[in-house]
Amino acid sequence: LRRHRPPVQAPVLVNSSSSAALAAALLRRHQGRVVWYIHETLDPRLILRREDDRAGFAQIAGRPDTRLVFGSEATRRAWAAQGFDGVVRYWSGLERRAPSSKEPTGLSRRTILSVGTSGPRKGTGDLIEVFAAALRSGVVPEDVDLCIVGCRPPSQTPHTRDLRRRIWQAELHGRVRLV
Repeated sequence: LRRHRPPVQAPVLVNSSSSAALAAALLRRHQGRVVWYIHETLDPRLILRREDDRAGFAQIAGRPDTRLVFGSEATRRAWAAQGFDGVVRYWSGLERRAPSSKEPTGLSRRTILSVGTSGPRKGTGDLIEVFAAALRSGVVPEDVDLCIVGCRPPSQTPHTRDLRRRIWQAELHGRVRLV
C-alpha cells in the first residue's frame, strides 16, 4: 500500500487491532473502502499507546468509507468507550444455501480454514467440538472439512496429542486436519 502509485483504491480488510498502528500508517494514502475487524477485547489505549498512533487510527476510523466491525459486544463496548464504535458481527457458521451457478464446479470438498496457534487459550479444542456439533446437526454440509494450521507437533505438546486423539474418533475421522 505504501509503495503503490497511484494509491490503491480497492477495498482493504484489516483483521486485528494488534496491527492498528502499522495498518493506520499504511492506510493514510488509501482511497478505497476499509473494513477493520477487531476481535481483541482490549482497551485501545493498550494497543495505541503513542498519541500519533491513536491519531492515525482515529483518522482512518473516522472516514466515511471505513467500517469498524467487532467480534463481540464486549469488544465493541471497550472500543466505543474510547471513541471508536461500529457494528458487531459474530461468526455463526455456514449459511445453508444451494450453490450458485457462479461458484466453481468440479471441487469435491470445501474447507473451513483456521490459521493461528493452537494452544488451549486459542480455543482450538472448542473449534473442533463446534465443528463436530455442526456436522451432527447438519449445519455443516457433508462436503466441508476443517483444516487447522498452526498446530505444534504432538511430540512437543500434550494439547496437540489430545486434539489428534479427538479428530481420530469416528465422527471426525478424515474431516479435520491439523497442520
